[in-house]
Amino acid sequence: MTSGLRKAHKISWILIAVFGTIFLFFTIRGLNFDSQRTENREEAITSVQTKENKWIKLSQKGNQIQLIVKTPLKASSSVVYGIGANGERSKSLGQVSTVGIYVFYTDNPIQGIQIFDEIKEVELTKLKF
Repeated sequence: MTSGLRKAHKISWILIAVFGTIFLFFTIRGLNFDSQRTENREEAITSVQTKENKWIKLSQKGNQIQLIVKTPLKASSSVVYGIGANGERSKSLGQVSTVGIYVFYTDNPIQGIQIFDEIKEVELTKLKF
């Protein structure tokens, strides 16, 4: 390595160290380390509602929705919608594809769920509490 390359190498590593530190500072500053939010989530989980049919099992604990898909659904990729107080489907909670446990969080209370195949536009199942 020649003296010019050593000098360029030294300057580039100094610049990387300075800009890396500044970038790290602004990244950490943007994170939320508020423990009060987790406490509110634990307080919201008070009552447990459970409903089940032959395909799925649904549990609601506060704003957490746990969906257990017991047998494969008719569609490989289905969308889970929340059912509002008026009985109409509200916003999308997430997507299910295979047998397993899915956990969704909702801001508004829901009265049940509807699993809908968006491709074929067919309702696969619906559960209400």
